[in-house]
Amino acid sequence: MGLLLFVAIAGLPLIAVPVLRHRLSARVQSLREALGPLLIKSTPAWAKVGENRHPFPAELARPVPERPQYSGVIDMSHIVYRARGGSAAVERPAQNERESPAKEEPLSSEAPPEFRQGKVEREAYDLLLKSNATVAGMVNGSNPGLRFKTWTAAKAEEDAYLVDLTFTQLSDSAELHYTWRVKLSTKEMTPLSHHARSLSKS
Repeated sequence: MGLLLFVAIAGLPLIAVPVLRHRLSARVQSLREALGPLLIKSTPAWAKVGENRHPFPAELARPVPERPQYSGVIDMSHIVYRARGGSAAVERPAQNERESPAKEEPLSSEAPPEFRQGKVEREAYDLLLKSNATVAGMVNGSNPGLRFKTWTAAKAEEDAYLVDLTFTQLSDSAELHYTWRVKLSTKEMTPLSHHARSLSKS
């Protein structure tokens, strides 16, 4: 009975208090190392994830070293690198140059050509069909793989118009554009788009 009382009184604090438990295990380990290698093989310890629900011992926690905080963006817009004699030189622009907003180049005021179906545009379209039998045949359905959709024209110069023919490719319903530059005075036809140039080569 006395032995049981001693084991209960001495063992319960060792099991319940983490500090005493770790000290006891450390001393037992030191004693085993001092005695030398033993023939008895220790059974490996197994632990299941989530099995230990006790808080982590404070004496085993390691402090996290503080790391310097750096900004994610470094402003280097005030430094200009220019090559001088094979080496890079660093120049700092004047205060007024750095604070002044960047000068933007003026955009071109020339408006894009306006494609439509007017009277003069119709004249350029008809001239293209009369001068190119292949194009006229495509408009009338000579190519079984293409279907004519629409035409438009836009004034490019004083006497020149851009005539665009739109076809639908029946295999994948893709739109193909055939564009020519038609000059009314000289009746000159110049293919501009990729499809128009490939058509003239064939």
